[in-house]
Amino acid sequence: PATRGPATAVAAAAASSASASRAAAYPSMTGALRAIVRDEGFRGLYRGVVPALLLTSHGAVQFGVYEELKRLLEPADARGSLSPLIYFAMGAASKVAASTATYPFQVVKARLQARDSHFAGVRDCAASTWRAEGARGFYRGLVPNTLRVVPASALTLVLYEKVRLLLQRTEERIIARGRDVGGGGGA
Repeated sequence: PATRGPATAVAAAAASSASASRAAAYPSMTGALRAIVRDEGFRGLYRGVVPALLLTSHGAVQFGVYEELKRLLEPADARGSLSPLIYFAMGAASKVAASTATYPFQVVKARLQARDSHFAGVRDCAASTWRAEGARGFYRGLVPNTLRVVPASALTLVLYEKVRLLLQRTEERIIARGRDVGGGGGA
């Protein structure tokens, strides 16, 4: 995780400069790395690492919600019995819940890593966002981001369930075949 900080900082700087209409855009990733160290010092490479670490909770929220929905909707004696559409809906709902829960961390991280960031740190960024925009500021961009990521995430969970069921059935056939071939008779 520690090495992810500088890589993310450099990538964010390069991406923000690519969309900027300034002549001072970073010419390359190496140029971005040099400029960040020159302008902000070594600490600049780790700007946004705290919210990035907090964003690791996204998967835990998503899979927690997904498993709870599955527990509520899927009969215990018939795992894998729901239609792909139901798994897709559960995957979509869990992704929306996780995105909504963790998006404020994404906003703070993006604002800290922006090339023209003037924030002293996470607290300053969060407090400034709250003062200037209120709670809405922490969810700016949530809808387009969610619309972008939900379909792939939901489809991934449908495929996960289908592959899991296929592997489970394959394992059951192998075990049954093993009993039939070698071990059915007793002493």
